[in-house]
Amino acid sequence: MRYGLDGPPMTYREIGEVLGGICPERARQLELRCLAELRDLLGE
Repeated sequence: MRYGLDGPPMTYREIGEVLGGICPERARQLELRCLAELRDLLGE
């Protein structure tokens, strides 16, 4: 959602609303966690 891979890019606020009303900071934290997991899977 953040990078617009499946539609237009969204702000953390917009993403939070889509995910059930979480705060923008929590959306940012989830993004960082997911990116770290992807890096681990890719071996970087």
